[in-house]
This record gives sequence, C-alpha cells and structure tokens, in this order.
Amino acid sequence: MDNKIELGWLAGIIEGEGCFSINKAGNNRKHFVLSISITNTDFILLNKCNEILNENGITSTVRREKAIVNHKPRFDLMIGGIGNMINLIEKVLPFMFSQKKVQAELMLNFLKRRFLLMNNNCGKSWRKIPYGEIDYSYLRAMQSLKSISESVETGRLSSHVDDVTVRTARICKGADQNRNDFGTRLN
Repeated sequence: MDNKIELGWLAGIIEGEGCFSINKAGNNRKHFVLSISITNTDFILLNKCNEILNENGITSTVRREKAIVNHKPRFDLMIGGIGNMINLIEKVLPFMFSQKKVQAELMLNFLKRRFLLMNNNCGKSWRKIPYGEIDYSYLRAMQSLKSISESVETGRLSSHVDDVTVRTARICKGADQNRNDFGTRLN
C-alpha cells in the first residue's frame, strides 16, 4: 500500500480512537507526562497501526489492558519519546481535520518548544528543564480541549443539542477558519 494512503488511514484511526495527553505527574505533580495512544478492542487493527508506525521509523508498543469483567479485552498502542511523538504528529497532521487536529498541533508546538530548550541546555533531559508559564499554558489549553471533546461526546449520546455542543462547533469552525486564513497568508 502507498505510504500516504497508510498514513491517511492511520490519521483516521487516531482521530477516532487516539488520545493526545499532556498531564502533570510525579512528586507534587511537578513533572509533565506526554503520550499519544490508540485504544481499541481489535488487536489486529492496532497491530496494523504498529506496522505502519515502525515502517515510518516510529517506535510504539501494543499492550493488553487489565481485563474488566463482562467486557472485551482492550489493547493500547503507546507512542512515547519526544522524537517519536514529533515524527508521528508531523506525518499524520496533514491528513487530520477534527478536534484531534487542534490537540495534535498543540502537542507538537509544546514538544518542539521543549526539544529546543533541551538542545539549548546541552542535551539536558527535557524533563529536568524547569517548566515556565508557557508550559503551563499548553497544559491548560490541552485540558480545555479535552473537556470540550468530552462534552461533544456527551452531547452526541443525548437526544438534544446542548449549548456546549453548539459552542464547540463554533470553536472548531473558528479554528478551521484560522487555519485556512493562516495557510492563505503563507502562500
């Protein structure tokens, strides 16, 4: 299969089943933990995703989640490491268009910023470089996007359209318009 077709397919799987996370963790929640994951009950699907990632130089692992009684087994495909995450996002971003695209762009900007700081600090681990207000603004923005996404899922499950769903649709439309305007200015 053509690599662009596979990357487009992978982008669709990520938009439907993927998760971009920036969270605080560690002692006193001073450290940031970043990850990209895809969770599904279809091991064959995740294995195909893993193959595409490996063909594109991106290291990932598939693991079985803890079993839940009366549920199908779940599997997680995890992508970690700053270089792997940057590589993945740069490869699938052109094929994305939903709310996950905004999350991917936000994470990519955060990762590139931390990578630059790491290089400016003589290769010091990016986790050992102190977090500043800009880093926390990325965290808050990601949390806001996550809460909007959760509201949309809740709205989709209910029989009515609530204010959060309408606001989210307007935000997404505005983000698309801003991306289009920005692209026009670049050309």
